[in-house]
Amino acid sequence: LSQLNVMKGTSEPAAYALIALKENHFEPEGDERIFYGVFDFGGGTTDFDFGIYREAIGKKERRYDYVIEHFGANGDKFLGGENLLELLAFEIFKKNKNALLAKSIQFEKHPEKDHFAGSEILLSHSQEAKTNTKQLCIALRPFWEEHEDFSFDASGELTITLTDIHGVQHSAFSLDIDADELKAILASRIERGVENFFNALRLAFSNSQQSLHDINKVNIFLAGNSSQSSIVQALFDKYIAIENAAIGLAQGESHFVRLYFWCVYPIYTIYGVFFVVI
Repeated sequence: LSQLNVMKGTSEPAAYALIALKENHFEPEGDERIFYGVFDFGGGTTDFDFGIYREAIGKKERRYDYVIEHFGANGDKFLGGENLLELLAFEIFKKNKNALLAKSIQFEKHPEKDHFAGSEILLSHSQEAKTNTKQLCIALRPFWEEHEDFSFDASGELTITLTDIHGVQHSAFSLDIDADELKAILASRIERGVENFFNALRLAFSNSQQSLHDINKVNIFLAGNSSQSSIVQALFDKYIAIENAAIGLAQGESHFVRLYFWCVYPIYTIYGVFFVVI
């Protein structure tokens, strides 16, 4: 313990911004200011971060090469890859509630969903309910991750092993599914997160007294494995177009650049370049 040092750091999305900007060869010079936003879409939550990347100036910053002026952060605590899988599982179980009731099979309630008719019997925090939810999430993962070699059976059924309240396993239990419905559920929930991101972006820039009308470009980094989803990227293109129209830009012009960059979060020194977050 005598050799343990604890240093004050920064948020994960701000740390991500440091290396993403550097790896994308952003090197501000003089008075140049590079505006950025991070949409960190991970497994459990989604974090937002906004700031300015510029060259260090003045005596107080002479120890550093570059400076991140961090002026906003927000997030969506229920938007994450694992949470989306649990949301899909909940909706599928709910759709198949009569078959589950007949076999005394329970599942977990999703934190964003309401109780429904029959839920007092079907929803539980028991080990069996947790196992059933987990099993369905595992079966749905290739669908969410858009594996090229994955597709649901043409019969419209998904077969998995579920456990009833007595601990008895029911192998090859069939659940009715609709791939289009599942895609719509994903798109609807992710869209809420993307809309929240742009609301937070406008608020952050307003609080920092930065007018989006006066900024040439804002670089939006899509971070986290979940941002690889085609749904996420399509929704960002949609909302970027909405924001451009609201600003009054002509078609084909944009204030925003959408970038995806995967990395392991850094510390403060990257390839001999020193940063400070203020």
